[in-house]
Amino acid sequence: MSEKPPFFSVITATYNSMKDLPVLVESLREQSCQDFEWIVQDGLSKDDTATFLNSCDVPSLSFASAQDSGIYDAFNTALDRARGRYVIFIGSDDRFADETVLERLQAAIESASSEPALVLGNVRTGNEDEFASRIGRITLVINSVHHQGALYARSIFDSFRYDLSVPVIADYELNVLLQQKAIAVLNTSILISQCGADGISRTSNEYELYRGMHSLRSKHVFAGLSYVLYLAGIANVTRRRILRGRGVDA
Repeated sequence: MSEKPPFFSVITATYNSMKDLPVLVESLREQSCQDFEWIVQDGLSKDDTATFLNSCDVPSLSFASAQDSGIYDAFNTALDRARGRYVIFIGSDDRFADETVLERLQAAIESASSEPALVLGNVRTGNEDEFASRIGRITLVINSVHHQGALYARSIFDSFRYDLSVPVIADYELNVLLQQKAIAVLNTSILISQCGADGISRTSNEYELYRGMHSLRSKHVFAGLSYVLYLAGIANVTRRRILRGRGVDA
């Protein structure tokens, strides 16, 4: 008899992440719901990441290390090993908000009237701001779904992998694709994760983010509309930079 698959697949991409991993590991170990697998895909770290993970006391850990072209390449590789009913992507410098997060998410999913393809909650950033992930028309304008605050049905990835030509914000494409489909979404108020301050999208040039969003959005919506939204985003970034340069809170 084959082993029952876990309810959750927690996927983490690492590269020289040793300084952050102990906090994430503790967050996983203290979860009241242990019905998960932790899939770590490393990019041939040069620090002690591999040594630490190979001796890590997380029974559900699946660790592999190989050359990759960035975080989304690592995500794609990790997805090939994922067996869970739902997938969540947690960065090496992130952690679950408290020890009951997975338990409450599982209860919310199992009590839903229909099987959700996407489960959304909240995330808290390093400066203690809290954001609610939501999907709808706003998703065409901004990346309104934070991957640390979203659980995707594993079946979604049977036909989807991240586009590696957009290295910074490739997860945006999946959110646009799901917005275009009439999928079942479960919105919750659960604070899912505490996010680190060094995520790739938070340390990237805003103009680059909008270019990437336009490239990905154009694959699923009318290109003219995508271009208008791109120009609006660029104009907004420029406006905020001018105001900040004048000492005005933008």
